[in-house]
Amino acid sequence: MQDINPLLVIYKNKILLTCSDRPYDEEVWSFIGEQKTGSKSPDENVKKELKHITKLGNEVIEGSIMPSPFNESIFYVRLTDKNVNSIVRREGQRLEFYALNEIEKLPLSSIALTLFKEFKAEISTLAQG
Repeated sequence: MQDINPLLVIYKNKILLTCSDRPYDEEVWSFIGEQKTGSKSPDENVKKELKHITKLGNEVIEGSIMPSPFNESIFYVRLTDKNVNSIVRREGQRLEFYALNEIEKLPLSSIALTLFKEFKAEISTLAQG
């Protein structure tokens, strides 16, 4: 996952996934931050991506995104009820929180599938707080 920094957005033991909103693409769910990073640091890139996808303000994003304890390229953030209620979706944008047993049944991007298979136990521990 070189140059890619997935972000596990956690809320009530579930993880936020996004699905392509382009009508010609097949349904594939992914973690936020699966795109190649820019020239900024990994933590700056995931902050920018979270803000872009969710429209959450800096007060939520600054200081709340942490590197995961199991892989320094993977980040996580825990959202509150207020944070989740503040998410603004673009028209047609698909964002959903899923439990781990639900994620297993979804069509996942190759990165999400690899991440989920390789770190399922660790992701489960993170999601449960």
